[in-house]
Amino acid sequence: MANRKFVAPTMNLALQKVKQELGKDAVIVSHSTINGEVHLVASLQPETSLDILLAKGVKQGSAPVLEMPNNESLPHESPSMTLQLQSEIAAIKRMITEFQAPNNHKAFTHAMQFFFGKKLQDMGFSTQLAEKILIDLPQDCSFDESMSLIVEQLLKNMPYRQTMPHAKYHGFIGPSGVGKTQSMIKIILHYLKSKSLNHFSCIFVNHHNLRVLEESKLCARIFNVPCYYVETQEDLAATLEKTADNDFVFIDFPAFDHVTPENNYYIPFIEMYKNDFYNTMVYATSTKNFKQYCTLHENIIHELAITKLDENAQIGEFMQFSLKNQIPIGFLSTGQNYAALESASPRYFENLLKQDLCPTRERNVMDKVFSL
Repeated sequence: MANRKFVAPTMNLALQKVKQELGKDAVIVSHSTINGEVHLVASLQPETSLDILLAKGVKQGSAPVLEMPNNESLPHESPSMTLQLQSEIAAIKRMITEFQAPNNHKAFTHAMQFFFGKKLQDMGFSTQLAEKILIDLPQDCSFDESMSLIVEQLLKNMPYRQTMPHAKYHGFIGPSGVGKTQSMIKIILHYLKSKSLNHFSCIFVNHHNLRVLEESKLCARIFNVPCYYVETQEDLAATLEKTADNDFVFIDFPAFDHVTPENNYYIPFIEMYKNDFYNTMVYATSTKNFKQYCTLHENIIHELAITKLDENAQIGEFMQFSLKNQIPIGFLSTGQNYAALESASPRYFENLLKQDLCPTRERNVMDKVFSL
């Protein structure tokens, strides 16, 4: 029988669709998550017993769809027990399917390494870094212990910025819509609260942008400090001279202009005076092409500020960049909430990494799966 594709909001609903249309003898050929939806490809195969599958070893191609238990077949008709059993079955299927993927990690020797190797790659880490982190992972650890050891290794190798930068000019770089201006304002407020900021001013660099002009005026009213709007390299140089007596100058740079390259004059300007600049690359977790954008500013990035964690809490790609280039992730924030700014710390990363590696609701299930 030809393969059939099924799409549903959750794995459970997708499996139910497969069962309804193909029957309980169906097998999962592949699965993936695209834009928050589960995509399953299923077909029919004679073998349906999980006991036979585990006893004989997984055959190349698929794992069986088992009949889901219902409340009537469970003691005390417990809905929570039904949900737990369904979750365990779905987790077993996911694990079996993932183990059928091509083995890209020749150095790995046991199942926990393979499982977390794929997880790290899904999070954006390279094969080489995943192997470096997992190569010494003991075989006899529980699932939770293994996850804690992996997170510890990642955090141990990450760079952190402990204090306010000493450079006079603090620039903010990044694509449109990621929250550069908000991040600049949040970070200024953070420094003011910690009393590490006194005499400062702000510069807004752009090209014929009335919204940014209004933002500069708003910023001047919020902080009661001089705020300037400039559109050319000459204006920028003159304004920097004008702010020479300030202790700090915060600069909101525009997005990289692919259409009119001359509008990117600020990049060679920063490179010329890079010893005086400290630049924060602001990027949203929901914005694509992070690596490509970083290459446009390769030599002038000093730290990252990650925004909109409420839209997508996965930070693996940013951590990969941070670890590889030893560039710290200085700040994390969510959406429009100014109070949500967090100075990036090992404690905060620990929670995000554990959620990326395995959501809390699945951890007990996976611990049981790996102890089979």
